[in-house]
Amino acid sequence: MIHTHVAIALMSAKDYERREVAYEAALATQPDHPVTLMSLAQYRIQHHGDVEGARAYLERVDSRALAMNLGFGLAFVEGLIALERSDLTGARDVLEGAHGDLVQREPAVLYAMIRDVVATYLAEVYARLGDLETANAYYADGSPALERHDIRHVLDRVQRALADAAR
Repeated sequence: MIHTHVAIALMSAKDYERREVAYEAALATQPDHPVTLMSLAQYRIQHHGDVEGARAYLERVDSRALAMNLGFGLAFVEGLIALERSDLTGARDVLEGAHGDLVQREPAVLYAMIRDVVATYLAEVYARLGDLETANAYYADGSPALERHDIRHVLDRVQRALADAAR
């Protein structure tokens, strides 16, 4: 589990290449750890657009993830995969479910950050669906936290979708 914590620290430092190595090291010591598997799936889809790689990691996650109350993580990655495949209604439905789950949780920092990332991706989904009002509402909700943490790869992507929808 220590390698998973190292990978999370590297994410905060924006060291994405070493982050993937740390997650792989975590899998070497705990090959079926659901948090590490979901994190690698998220990494593969967000940074490489690798649907098959993300799906392969998700398929290794077993029912322990749900027992650990991590269903929102599975939904988040499934939503990113749907978005990558341009299945906008599927992405909307799955990400809305993950967002609703996260809104109901205690306001722990980790859950709040994930909720804000999900909200920002929902802004992209709604922009691409042509619903700018909802897109802007989700962007206003989620983007300030991403701005504070300088998560540019998500912000830039969503800002492009919002600009394209406004044309």
